[in-house]
Amino acid sequence: MRLPLAPSAGSSASAATDSPLILTTYASEGGVEQDLDIFPVLREEAYLESNPEARPARALHIMAAEGDVEGAVDLLRTVSEEEAGNAEEALGRLIRYQDPLADSKTALHLAVEAGKEDFVWLLLWVSTTLPDATFPDASRALAQSALQDVNGNIPEALARESPIFLQLVQAGILRP
Repeated sequence: MRLPLAPSAGSSASAATDSPLILTTYASEGGVEQDLDIFPVLREEAYLESNPEARPARALHIMAAEGDVEGAVDLLRTVSEEEAGNAEEALGRLIRYQDPLADSKTALHLAVEAGKEDFVWLLLWVSTTLPDATFPDASRALAQSALQDVNGNIPEALARESPIFLQLVQAGILRP
């Protein structure tokens, strides 16, 4: 009989805190670590094996906790490109993802907890309709870079080249 290592969507947050310890000795280039609990790693791998669609969101969560803004920009760009027709919806799901392995926290929760201000600003830029002036200049520039393709073009620049998007360009809808 196989026991689920990852809590199910309906399980309580206490399931994660009542987890068993699986202690081992871990040797790597960095040295030897005694009594390393590998249960969280096994639980995460089991969860991701059962829910492969959660991999990008879990990656975003790790980046949020570490404050890896550049990695997050690359991830957001990749998701946007892969989900060309549904990019906005896919990004929304990614940003709103509540991790069952982390007390249903979002990337924003994790960034705030870790004090990663630039990451918080990036998530707010991508997921809100706050006026541009709300954002610090450096945060705005970094967030706008997430909206560029490999040639540095934003959708508005490409739309200016096509008469069918003239109304969108004039209305400022495609402006980052």
